[in-house]
Order: sequence, then structure tokens, then C-alpha cells
Amino acid sequence: GVVRFRPDGSGLETYSDGTRNIYGIAVSPMLDLFARDNTNDGGGWNVRLHHLSGLEDHGYPRLFQNFTEEIVKPLADYGGGSGCGACFIDEPGIPPAWNKRAYTCDWGRDASFRHPVKRQGAGFVENGEPEKFFKMPRPTDIDVDGRSAVYQAAWKGPATFKWDGPAHGFIARAIPTSHVPTTPPEFSVVHDIGLVDIVKHSASHVRRLAAQRMLLRRSFSEEMKNALLEVVQDRSLPLANRVVALYAISQRGLGSQASHDILEILTPNISNDDQIVPMLIRSCGDFGIDLKTAGTRGPVPADLLERWLSSSDSRAILESIIAAVRQGATEVAKSIAVHLASADPLIVHTAYRGLVKLNAHDVALQTFDNEDQMACRGAALALMRMHQPEVVSAMVDRLRVVHEPERRILIIEVLARLAQREASWKGDSWSTRPDTRGPYYQPELWEETPKILTVLNDLLDDPETSGAEAAGIVVALGRNRVRNDRGLAVLLNLAQTNSTLQASLIQQLMQQDNLPAEAIPILTAAVKEPGVSPESLLGIISLLLRSNDPDVFPSVLDAIVTLQRCPAARQQQKLARVALLASPLIQNHTGLLSERLHVEAGGPGGEWYAACLLTIANDRKSEQESRDRSLHALDQAWQQVAGRLAIIQAAFWTKSPIMNDRILAASNDPDKRIQRLAKSTIKRLGIQQEGEDTTQRIEDFPLVDAVVAVNSYTSGSIAMGEVLFTRGQCVNCHTVSEDAPAKGPYLGSIARIYRRPQLAEAILMPNKTIAQGFKTNLLLLESGITMTGFVTKESADGIVLRDVNGKEQSIAFNEIDERMTLPTSVMPAGLMNKFTVHEVSSLLDYIESLAVKKSK
Repeated sequence: GVVRFRPDGSGLETYSDGTRNIYGIAVSPMLDLFARDNTNDGGGWNVRLHHLSGLEDHGYPRLFQNFTEEIVKPLADYGGGSGCGACFIDEPGIPPAWNKRAYTCDWGRDASFRHPVKRQGAGFVENGEPEKFFKMPRPTDIDVDGRSAVYQAAWKGPATFKWDGPAHGFIARAIPTSHVPTTPPEFSVVHDIGLVDIVKHSASHVRRLAAQRMLLRRSFSEEMKNALLEVVQDRSLPLANRVVALYAISQRGLGSQASHDILEILTPNISNDDQIVPMLIRSCGDFGIDLKTAGTRGPVPADLLERWLSSSDSRAILESIIAAVRQGATEVAKSIAVHLASADPLIVHTAYRGLVKLNAHDVALQTFDNEDQMACRGAALALMRMHQPEVVSAMVDRLRVVHEPERRILIIEVLARLAQREASWKGDSWSTRPDTRGPYYQPELWEETPKILTVLNDLLDDPETSGAEAAGIVVALGRNRVRNDRGLAVLLNLAQTNSTLQASLIQQLMQQDNLPAEAIPILTAAVKEPGVSPESLLGIISLLLRSNDPDVFPSVLDAIVTLQRCPAARQQQKLARVALLASPLIQNHTGLLSERLHVEAGGPGGEWYAACLLTIANDRKSEQESRDRSLHALDQAWQQVAGRLAIIQAAFWTKSPIMNDRILAASNDPDKRIQRLAKSTIKRLGIQQEGEDTTQRIEDFPLVDAVVAVNSYTSGSIAMGEVLFTRGQCVNCHTVSEDAPAKGPYLGSIARIYRRPQLAEAILMPNKTIAQGFKTNLLLLESGITMTGFVTKESADGIVLRDVNGKEQSIAFNEIDERMTLPTSVMPAGLMNKFTVHEVSSLLDYIESLAVKKSK
């Protein structure tokens, strides 16, 4: 998030919530704030551009995955990268097309970027693609001075997060060629009226602020006041100059003793229709900052806040809500609640967040009863965050008398959220891979939890409760991660006779640690139902793969065949394929897979059966007997035309090298279909004839020379590199797709952050630089067991550790006796030793190609 405070520490507040890793904020002359956020390495949060408006929540890590309707959406999502510093430039020497713009740096993209943001309602939109401004290696920050010179810092040198010698970084300066700046004055000796004149006329925001700061250090004379007020009132002047003059007056009212006098100077002298009114409101919100620090009501009168809240201007309304909250003005909560029905999403968001900050539960409850559905929904979002017994009681009372189904579900959602609350933070790090399930990071029960669960479970047991409402209760509790076995049992019972509850049941089961035995017959029966959706089939496959019951696996295969027949289900088919082939259970069913491939090779499941057998045969961790049986089944199937087609197609998308020789031979097969498929597979996988690759193996070089060799080799093959990504075991610890479950460092956009020499070094010398957040953890468990690996996920209760073989294990914190980090990488040194320069260079080509695809 973003915090805001005065230089003396007063007025400390959370300004914006839910950002990830911001290094700099661009602040415009209108006090609009923008920032470039940072990716969480394949966990669903990419580099984002935010407008930071105040009170808002951007969603990281609790809400952005599963509660998107409750957050402020980013202005843009740029995919991978590494956002750093920012600034807003408003200087006379900058060419007009580049002036009055927000700029951000991206360490991974070798440039700063101009953002063409445009106001829309209370917020902003990005009106076009960002444009590179200042190209240089690994930029970390950008700024501008009062002579229109732009400065940019670069972290040039070894891409390491530890000391590696003094040759790191530089600062560059760029000067506009067509601008001759005047020499700035010595501000400390300029007379008050001279400083006001700079504020009034200067086109340099840097100079305006320097003059304003000098004025604020001096006594507030009548002459200074009148001169500044004249600038504030002069509508012929640029608004940016008038705002600086406004704040040169308003900041005199930060202390409560002077607040009333400054209000009397400003508010009668600014017309309601003046463009500067939103900034007046914003500035007044800070009056009496000493009272805010002490936790008491600010000095701005309620009638003034009410007047501002009734404005027709979106920015004025937004600033009025924020000002009322800063003033602690609970008496204007009703006027804030009116804006829960606004057509402007940022105003709605800020209004519900404002009601929560003011703890205005009475107003939120009254608004919830409003006939306007939008207002009701906005009030519900506020009530979900008000953990007070009277709120719980009020919602329970409404559940007894409200009969409208939509509103009842909304009451249930509020109660489900209130069933838990966020535990007190103990200062522990979230790590680079925090728990993103939400809505709480560390949910805990509280005094009203039993009451809420009793009410909702009684509804579930009531025969008068409709199936849709029962499903709504279970879904709401599950979505909010409230464990309620009683509710799940009811849903399982209802789903046996009501197929419309299928999707709700699957959603609930996906959130359980274990698959209940009672669920298996419901899921297996659902596979055979006509019209079952691709989403449900994907869920059924994922769930049944959790079962160790050998009788379940045929239903997994049946579900896959049904899914393969579904039109427009490529994404679900892809995810099902990943889940199936990653399951350790498939090696227990080589007999069934062999039989199905033999009998049904030409059907929709043929390539899936072949893919399983190829995966088992290629997996060195599989039992040798399973590998041998798989190879035998593939040999037998190869004798049929349908079998060859299924196997080649499976090799095409599993990238298994087991059948490479046969696929090469199949390019001359008598069957034209096999010929065409074999040739496209050879091209797709970069399969080479024996002796075609004449480059040396990596183990034949000293490591430093090997890095140079693969970096300078220019005849690699992207297709070969993609295959090597699997053969070289990279796939055990890395992902390249945002759809895949996060493992180790995400490689889908890594080439935007590191250049080819650094990538080569990281692959061949993994211990030299270890990515932040992926250091090797050594765990000493209370049981006496020692475990090593890197953390792929960390929650309030424990971690998920991935070892050198790619195996993940969940470990609760109470099982860990000691945790430390090691200086070595989980990635073994010498992993690429047996591969050639051509092959490793091809791997680099493949990784670089991923970043190119992501940028399109």
C-alpha cells in the first residue's frame, strides 16, 4: 500500500491499500498520483499502472483473484517486468507532446515510459499505449529539475541482489536542445511578493513548489495572504499555478488552532462553480491534522462537507468523501451513502470504504434496505467489513423478514464474510508468494462466529429452504473460506437429486483439502450427464485425480473424452491435460491406459491415452515396471495407423522425446496423414537426425567459457528449446504460462528483466545469483526431519516447499523447529552438462521468445 504523512510524522495514515511493491509515485500538480506496480512472478499479478486516489483498495494479495468486484481496477496491465521509480513532469523546456505527463521506470524493460492518462469521471483511463521516453539499462528512478533537465538512475552492472563490486549504476541527465532556461533565483532572498509572482507566472512546477515552500517558512502577513488569494481567484491563470497558491494558504490551517481562520479566508472567496473547488475540498480535509493524530473530530463544519458532497462534479464528490473521512465527520455519513448508487465505480468504491472508515454501520444498514439495488450492494460491501455484534444481529433479523431471493443471498454473503475476521498482523513477511485466496490473509474466528454459523446451518437444515438458497449459503461460506462441514453435507445430499447444484458442489469441493467419499458417485455420474459444461468437466477431472480409489480413474478418462468432444473448450482441455499428466496416479493405471489406447486409439481419447503413456515412459521418477509397460503399449499401438496418429499427436503437445526416432521415420509413412503430422511434429519439436548437432557439450568447457559459447551461438532453434525445457527438467520448478500453478521463478517474461548473458549465467551457474524470494530454505522439523527447497506459497498457517525434484509438500509453521536460508540454489549445478551448446542456446532462444509473445 501507500502511506501518507507530514514531514514531522503527524497525520500518518494509509492512503491506498492493496498494491504490491511500489518504488515511486508520480504526483501531478493536481495531486493525482500514479504508480507502476511490480509482478509477483507468475502468481496472477502482473506489472500494473495504478491511479492512487485515496481510501481505495487495489486488491493485493487478498482480493484481486477472487473478489475483483470489491477493488479498484488498474489503469493498465503490462504483463511481466519490474516497475521502479516514477515522476510527473510539468516543465517549460519539455516538448509539449511529452510535457504534463506521468512517467514510470521499468528495470526490466530498459526504459522509462510516458503514460497518456486521461481523466474519466472521478478517476483516469490510459488513453493509448505507453511510449518509451528515456532508454537506458535497468532504470530505477526518474526526476526533473527546475531547468527542465531530466535525470534518470540506472542500475548498470551485474544483475545481482548482493554486493558484487563498486561498478554498479550511474545517473544520466538529458537537457532539452531547444530550451535555454533562466537562472533560478536564490529563493531565500526573494521578497514575499516576488515569491508569489513565481507561483503565479512560472511554467515550472519545480520552481512553483520551491517558491511555495519558502513562503510557508515565513510569517503569514496580510500582504502575502491577499497576494496569494488573488492568484487563487484568478480563473485566467493555469489551474496548476492556482493550486500551488491555494496550498500556500491552506497549509497554514493544518494546526487546529488556525483552521477556522483559514477556512474563513478560503471558502467565502471561491465560487462553487470554480474548477479549483475539488482541490479546495482536498486541502480542507487536512485541516486540524493534530486532531486527527489525536484521534478526534476535525474542524471542518458538517454543513460545508454536506454542501460539497452534493456537488455534481465527480472529482469534487470523491474529494468530499475523502475529506469527510479525514475529518472523522460521521454526521455526514448519510450524504456519503447516497453515492453508493453512483454510476462512477471509483465513487462507489470510495463511498463504501469511507463508511467503513467512519464505522457508520447504522447508515449502512439503512442504505441496505434501500430499494435501489446498486445502493444496497454498496452498503453490503461496507457491512461485510464492520465486525460488530449489532451488525450481525441486524443482518440476522433481516434474514428472518426479507423474502426477495436476490436480497436474501446478499444478506447471506454479508454474514459469510462476517463469520471470520483478519487476525492481528505479527510483523511476519508475506514473502513473494503470499496466499491470494482471500478475503482475509489470516482469517480467525471471533465472538459472533458461532451465531452466524448456527443461523446459516439452521437454514440449510430447514426443508423450506430452496435448493438455490442452500447452494448460495454453501458457496458463500466456501468463497469466504469458512469451514462448515455441515453445509457441505447438505449440499452433497441435495446434489444427488438436483443436477443444477453441480457447479456449486464442484466449486465447494475444490476448496476442500480432501475429497469426501460421498462426492465420488455424484461426480462420476455427472460425467455421463448430457450437457455437462466444460468448466464442470475440468473441475470433475481435477477432483477425481485427488482420489486414490482405483475404480475412479476410468471416470477421469471418460470425463476427458467428453471434454475433448466439447466445442470451444480449448482452455479447459489444456488445463485438464496439465492436471492429468502432472498426476502421480497415472502410473498406477498403465494397464487401463494401454487397453484403451489399443482399442480406442482413433477416438477422441486416443491422444490423451498416448500422452499419459509417453509421460510415464519419460519420467525417471516412475516405477521401472510402469515405464516398461508404457513403452510396450506404445510399441503395440505404433503398429496401427490410428495408434501412430495418436502417439505422434500426443508427442506434439507433450514434447516427449521417447518416440523421436520413429517420428523421423514416420515422415515417410505410406499414410499421407501420418506423413503430414510427423513432419509438423519434427518441425515443432526441433527433432534432429543423428549427427546433425556437432556442437560440444557444456561439460567440455570451463563454466565461464560455456556461458560465452551459448550466449554467442546464433543457430539455435526455438522449437528445440521448448522441448529441452521439458527434457532438461526446467518444467519441474518453472512455469511459462500464467494459467499454470505457480512454482519457482516465472519464466514467461523473464527475458524482459534479464538479458541473454544473465540468463545463460543463471542457467549454467545457478548459485551465482539467486532470484529474490527463491532462496533455498532449510527446514528443521520438530520430528527431526530436515527438508530443503524453495517456498512456492506462504500463508498465515504454513508454507509449500518445492524440492530439487519438483515435489511439493505443505508444512505447517507449528511443525517447523528452525528455518534458515542457504547460499546455494535449489537448481542443481551441472544440470545442463550433458546437453550441447546448440541445445542450451536453443533453450535461451525459447525463453527469449516467450517475452516477445507476452509483449504483443
